[in-house]
Amino acid sequence: MLKSPTGKSIVYPYEDSRSKTTGVLWNASLSRKTANFSVSFDGNIRTGNISATVDSGNKGATGEIAGPCKGNEVVEMFEVSGYVFVDVDANLQKNNYESGIWNVVVLLKGNGIEDIVTTSDLTGKFSIEAPAGQYTLLIPRQIDEKEFNQKFFESYDYSDTDVNAADEPEKSISLTADRTVDFPFLANTEALISQFEDQTVLTNTRDAEFWRKMVQNAVNDSQGNFEVSKAEIYLLLNKIENNQFFKTIDIDLLPEVPFQFKGETDIERAADALNYLFNPSDANKTPIELFLRELLAAELNIASGKYGVGGFEVDSNDASLCPGGTITPLGGKFYCDANIEEFHLALLAYGEGIAAQFLQLQTANSQKLSSSSVTSTSLESSTEVFSTFNRTGSGGLGF
Repeated sequence: MLKSPTGKSIVYPYEDSRSKTTGVLWNASLSRKTANFSVSFDGNIRTGNISATVDSGNKGATGEIAGPCKGNEVVEMFEVSGYVFVDVDANLQKNNYESGIWNVVVLLKGNGIEDIVTTSDLTGKFSIEAPAGQYTLLIPRQIDEKEFNQKFFESYDYSDTDVNAADEPEKSISLTADRTVDFPFLANTEALISQFEDQTVLTNTRDAEFWRKMVQNAVNDSQGNFEVSKAEIYLLLNKIENNQFFKTIDIDLLPEVPFQFKGETDIERAADALNYLFNPSDANKTPIELFLRELLAAELNIASGKYGVGGFEVDSNDASLCPGGTITPLGGKFYCDANIEEFHLALLAYGEGIAAQFLQLQTANSQKLSSSSVTSTSLESSTEVFSTFNRTGSGGLGF
């Protein structure tokens, strides 16, 4: 029952609804002996109870009333929620070192109701409410062009081997209570490397050697007209530590390892630790150190807001090919910057997840190798992903 502004109960409405192209048009009258209230909704209305507001003069009240769909019955709603995430260890279960994927569309269909669509948040979490029944929960490969899904599937594979790689990841669920369903994905290293080499994904990155020199200049407090100043290096270190890679994102999304300099107010001490990773001699480097070098260079590129920008290749300068973004022509090709932040965040989630599998933080300034389900082969291919990302950048792209 809906409470009136005076606090008294109002009777349930009678049903008066009809279908329109835009959804359900519902007109109902809520009445008592002394007052009448009208409620109208023009759009898609869920089954069961819905929220409604009545006004009387300068007073108002909001409550749950029986909706227009399926008569006036009260339908209990249940929640299905979970994460879309990078499954670094390929065990199909999300752990603390594995980060979610942002802005992936998830769809619930079945049970005779209209499809329910939602999008994963910055942490990769999604949530959908629906009445009890049998459903299919899936991640569509192709949906509205402005969505990230199609670009995401070009670089990541669903890690559940029971699902055909060419099919859409989907799960049949019986919704009789709240459910948790996760969607784990693996980075397709060959696809990522190919995208960077073919420049179907183009960025303005600089390679690890460039960043080694910039860090070394900061360590030595060198004087000169350097592309990245000592103050800027210090700022980038803070951005990396605090996960401030993008202007629109400022929350902890990635694991605390591998790059932390908590309490390091002395830039030379922090930069010296970085410079060790960037030492040009690879002969004595372990595979994890080589990987960290490329990952850190990638993070410096992205955190800079200058060298990490870029876009996806599109066929022409037609703005309709880049909804929500801007097209930049370069070298006879065209690049759309829509969804590039989602792409970079997924790349960072993948890289830091790999590193976190190998490393355990012992103190604020020391790290050690640890056992991991990540193989040397996968580490080498992951190193190549970030190396290619860094060295194939245009180095002057005008994004």
